[in-house]
Amino acid sequence: MPRTFVRFAADRCTPLPEQDRMIADADALAPANPFDVRTLDCGHVGYFCRPVEFAEILGGLADAL
Repeated sequence: MPRTFVRFAADRCTPLPEQDRMIADADALAPANPFDVRTLDCGHVGYFCRPVEFAEILGGLADAL
């Protein structure tokens, strides 16, 4: 099953280094199925701040299935 992680570049609740660590830790547990990482330049609630970009990411994921 494909996995995608949407990083929020301006997130102050979970800064990028922490997000990257979560991605790396999860990828280490499933090395044959690493995350497809996407980044939005916004804060923790990026789907509200950049709804069109977030919808495009989700739409692209649905198209890939």
